[in-house]
Amino acid sequence: VTGLPKSSEFTGKRWIVLCSSYGGWDNYLFQANVYHAYHMFINHGIPAENIIIMHTDDLANNKLNPTPNIVINKINGPDVYHGVPKHYIKNDVTPKNFLGLLKGDPELKAAGKRVVESGPDDHIFVYFTDHGGQGFVRFETELLYATDLVNVLQKMHQDKRYAKMLFYLEACEAGSMFDKVLPNNIDVYAVASSKPDQLSWQCCYDYHRKAMVGGHFSNYWYMDSEIKDFNTETIETQFKYLASHKHIQGLIVANGTLEEAQHYGNLSIGQMLLADFFGPKQVSNATIVHRSHNKCEYVSMNDVAIKLAKINVKTATSVSEKIRYTHELKQVLWGRQYADKHLRQYLQSIEGLTGLGANVILNTKLEVNNRDCYHKFVQAFNDKCFNLAQSDLEETFTAYGLNNGLHSQRLYVHYMQLWTKLLGEWFNIVLDIQIK
Repeated sequence: VTGLPKSSEFTGKRWIVLCSSYGGWDNYLFQANVYHAYHMFINHGIPAENIIIMHTDDLANNKLNPTPNIVINKINGPDVYHGVPKHYIKNDVTPKNFLGLLKGDPELKAAGKRVVESGPDDHIFVYFTDHGGQGFVRFETELLYATDLVNVLQKMHQDKRYAKMLFYLEACEAGSMFDKVLPNNIDVYAVASSKPDQLSWQCCYDYHRKAMVGGHFSNYWYMDSEIKDFNTETIETQFKYLASHKHIQGLIVANGTLEEAQHYGNLSIGQMLLADFFGPKQVSNATIVHRSHNKCEYVSMNDVAIKLAKINVKTATSVSEKIRYTHELKQVLWGRQYADKHLRQYLQSIEGLTGLGANVILNTKLEVNNRDCYHKFVQAFNDKCFNLAQSDLEETFTAYGLNNGLHSQRLYVHYMQLWTKLLGEWFNIVLDIQIK
């Protein structure tokens, strides 16, 4: 393909950006994923100074970690935490810093932070893994919107900050970060772990750690990457491999598939070799070998909190533990039921204004046709009602087809009044559960 160099002809630098934007023991797999990726790229010859990693760094020494300073990414797997740098950790894990390090923000560099210092001949690979919603991904206290991300990529292209960019994003509704947003003329090839309306899936529950230690997309990414030759396999070949693994034998899901990888942007970049981004060095004895799904138990991202709580109740080793975990399970179930109930009531109350029935909005994900309006609505809900960055409500909340009718100020005000009123009731329920 014209303009796409063979790996042996590539003379620029390879830059790697790894980001797990959300912490907490319940989100174990996200940081484990980027730790694993760090070692994979080091093994394949990417210089450590060309890899930038962002992670909250709250697993290795977490009080829930039965193996201090050890983090794994598969059941009975090796430690992937050792040697991982702390370029951006804890409160430095923010959308602003993520976009800043990517575009080589001079203020971050002046503050002693590592940034991508790329030029017009360089290749950049980004791996981002975490929670997502329609058109956004979550950080600890903030959201990063698709349009903000793509605006930065466009500016980087305009400023000749890279020759080609490869972007892997693993999150719920990952495709919505690129679909109809990412141009095909800025030399970015993006792979999303799921369609714009699909949940992502976690796998590999570790009973010793009481955590899910792997993800569906990342598992298959590593399985392919750790046994293939980057100097012969193309990006498109790997994408097809990832997209083909949308079913697991014996596992039945509502929409027929787990999550199906999608690709966007300049698809001709798919003809390039993985070595052009992942490193040219062949690894015959990788320190972190590929994994098997034989012991993996799959759970959709939407059900992880419930699944973990139920397992904790079942495996409790004392009466006090069982009581505590039972209360936690009640909190999760009550919260979801309460939100679902009142969201449905609200949608029924405005059927005359939207022209859409509650069932249509809840069961049919309509396309967002005004992203600016939608983002303002999401941000207002995030600021005034529930912090979407710190909750699992985005799957319930983003019945985003509703946004097509939210140009009406009456709908917006009515919605905010309802949820402000319900917040008091919600917290009373949670408090009551905790007391009991």
